[in-house]
Amino acid sequence: MELIDRYIHEVGRYLPSKKRVDVQAEIRSLIEDSLESRAEKLTEADVVAVLKEFGPPAKVAESYGGTHNTLIGPEYFPTFMTVLQIGVTAQIIAQGVGLAVALAQGSNPGTAIGDALIRFWVGTLMTLGIVVLIFAALERAGVAVPSQSKDWNPLTLPKIDDTEKVSRTEIGGEIAAGVIGLTLLNPLSNWAGDVLAPYIRWAGLLLVLQVLLSIYLLYKGRWQTGTRIARIVIHLMGIGLVLSLVRLGWPTIIAGWGVGDAPGLVTGIQIGLYLTILTLIWQIGKLIVQIVRSQRTADLPLPNGDANLSAKAS
Repeated sequence: MELIDRYIHEVGRYLPSKKRVDVQAEIRSLIEDSLESRAEKLTEADVVAVLKEFGPPAKVAESYGGTHNTLIGPEYFPTFMTVLQIGVTAQIIAQGVGLAVALAQGSNPGTAIGDALIRFWVGTLMTLGIVVLIFAALERAGVAVPSQSKDWNPLTLPKIDDTEKVSRTEIGGEIAAGVIGLTLLNPLSNWAGDVLAPYIRWAGLLLVLQVLLSIYLLYKGRWQTGTRIARIVIHLMGIGLVLSLVRLGWPTIIAGWGVGDAPGLVTGIQIGLYLTILTLIWQIGKLIVQIVRSQRTADLPLPNGDANLSAKAS
């Protein structure tokens, strides 16, 4: 039943990854045993009553996780992760704005991006250290977290958000865009000239890799750590390509095209390249966050036992 799935999922959020699957299986089995001992025809009220007897997910996880052996206990952990994610997001925004300002002022792109990445990692490590110290101090000081036990209602459990499921529409759009891009590259290379030809071939290789990865994702139907890492690698290769394009002598290249207003066109191309770099960095950051979340919230597949409960409830 969906309410049980949501409960098991929420308990898993508070458990260490090494024991999550076993504990989730045990709790599910206990819940099923409790429900089977009740009325022949189960209702949602029966499920709610049993889950209330088990208690809030954080409390249940605490009984399995051993709070005193962890730096930050399960009651504090959700708030800790929320604060940490806010801090990391703030670092991404701050360094992204700083990088855009540096590029607009004419700084060397490679140096500016390198400095921004260093500042981001240093700032992120400082944020992590400060947040960990604060929450560890609260844990050791025994500052009480407001208890949910008394008024907790299983019906308030959050819905399960399947973040690993691939959006077929989004992936299909990526495949279509990649195929269109590959179709346009050949005539573009003939028009752009010999200087840009190697970079266009490089872009073609990246588009082929992106399309192949998208087709694989469409076939599998779910994101995995490996596919996210593969996309990060493709984005990093894309950043390398764009940085190489930034360093080219665009006034000379554009003069060979025989078009007017070269300074304005050069500025437009450079702005477009810088925005592409920022977009790729943002996408890499999102993928890294998704990898961390997927490792932290991986859930036990629904066992066949739920089918029996569903039949009993119908």
